[in-house]
Amino acid sequence: MNLIKQLVNLVKREQPGSERAYVSPRQAGVYVDEDRALTNAAVWGCVRIISETIASLPWRAHRKLEPRGSQVLGDSALDYILHVEANPEQSAFSFRETILGHALLWGNGYAEIERDSAGRVYNLWTMPADKWHADRTADGRLWYITQGQPVVESGNMFHLKGLGFDGISGYPVISMAARSVGLGMALDSMAANTFQNGGFPGLIISQKENGKALSPEGVDNLIKSFEKRFQGPSNANKVGYLDASLSATVLEMPLTDLQFLESRKFQISEIARWFRVPPHKLDDLDRATFSNIEHQSLEFVTDALVPWITRLESEAQIKLIGRNNRMGRIYTKISTNALVRGDIKSRYDAYAVLRDRGVLSANDIRELEDMNPVEGGDEYLVQSQMMPQDMLREHFSKSVSDEPGAQTQPTEPAASLRAVK
Repeated sequence: MNLIKQLVNLVKREQPGSERAYVSPRQAGVYVDEDRALTNAAVWGCVRIISETIASLPWRAHRKLEPRGSQVLGDSALDYILHVEANPEQSAFSFRETILGHALLWGNGYAEIERDSAGRVYNLWTMPADKWHADRTADGRLWYITQGQPVVESGNMFHLKGLGFDGISGYPVISMAARSVGLGMALDSMAANTFQNGGFPGLIISQKENGKALSPEGVDNLIKSFEKRFQGPSNANKVGYLDASLSATVLEMPLTDLQFLESRKFQISEIARWFRVPPHKLDDLDRATFSNIEHQSLEFVTDALVPWITRLESEAQIKLIGRNNRMGRIYTKISTNALVRGDIKSRYDAYAVLRDRGVLSANDIRELEDMNPVEGGDEYLVQSQMMPQDMLREHFSKSVSDEPGAQTQPTEPAASLRAVK
């Protein structure tokens, strides 16, 4: 602790998303922050898919049973908070959806833990992720700070964090992905402006050498009249007129030269990489096939959802259950079984093979499926038709030698099998 105090006094900790700047927030001509990033369809889709999917899964409190199995603590306050109502103003679904959305955008999601007089969890209150950060006070203790003041100590803050430098705070995702998000927003803005103008190209109206020069007021009136007559979807394909003293030059780069549509499609995949969401979840089905889309969905569970689920469960184990439960008899679990029901036949076929080979018992399989054990389910079974070749040779040799008038010399396995047939 003395070393921590010395380091705190010597080094001012920079917080992700505040003093520390990774890239400029202005990219591709647009300003990128967490709120503006949500106007991009790919960013909104990734955040919504991950947060809603995990929020919809059952998160229950369990007690381990002896010698195996578990019991859902449906009557406990902890189970009610995680599964039904996080606080009087938020359901458990809304709480998880909100804190995950904050963590996916800002890299950190915060919720203050309200406890009763006995120290038991009473409510979880979500806090704005852009107003809080973790820091150490002069005595080396970790506190959560807002408006420059330490307000909530570490043990009373449920902190969902993503990948980070120090393990205390997560990197701000949108700040890290500003270039990718900014380019996507710029392409959206460009498309909107193109159709807003009804395809009206940029023009330069110039005076011919023998023409009469216009006054500055006349130039302004001419430009305004052109914009009023030709800009906007309702004015597309209208006919215009310039007198002989004026000429117009089109300043237009065709969108095909910019590979506009290809760039917009690429940005969907580019943003999906930041969140580890397969493109087909964002309705980009260019490379999706009947044979690979199911496996991509399973990869989405293992690669994108399971890490966040593990973070939620770990934080709940530490902050909501605490160190007094060192044996781990009380724990929380977010069940992902509902997400793999589409592949239930393959899963059950695998169980059948392992059961027939004596690798798993009935209770082993039931435990994997979050079901309690049954009486007699701990027996490991094997098929009687399978035995080593030596035992097979010995068995049939003995059978033949026991027959009246049989020869005493060993019988080859193949011959014995033919005799049995």
